[in-house]
Amino acid sequence: MRKKSTKNKYYYFISLVELLIKVVPTITQMIYDFLKEKVSTNPQTKVIFTEHGDTYTWEDIDKTSQIIAKELSELGVKQGSHVGLCSQNSINYIITFFAIQKLGAFAQLINNQLKIDELLRLFNSGDVEYFCYGDLNEN
Repeated sequence: MRKKSTKNKYYYFISLVELLIKVVPTITQMIYDFLKEKVSTNPQTKVIFTEHGDTYTWEDIDKTSQIIAKELSELGVKQGSHVGLCSQNSINYIITFFAIQKLGAFAQLINNQLKIDELLRLFNSGDVEYFCYGDLNEN
């Protein structure tokens, strides 16, 4: 078995980082474009059905996420901001995700089963500037 050099690992890491810098803004734009396309072609299509019997269309998601995007913007979230998003699966999670995309910010999806001390470590080592959360694990 051949031993890999540290230099090559560093090179591959840098290449991956360079790739992500080029791709991530494109992915954010693609998600926003996806929503715009769905709203323009199928605004009244019901796409989310909750356990309580509520339904949401693409237009509902678009309008509500615009309200949340405005509120996030007033709090200082802007293009390029890193926003932690942590919640159980819900309509609010989806709407907040799209709101973050509309601002050109990066949604950092965070496991809602993490304990508070784990979240603090994550925030201290990462670059989360804002944190949106819903129901978290009680631990």
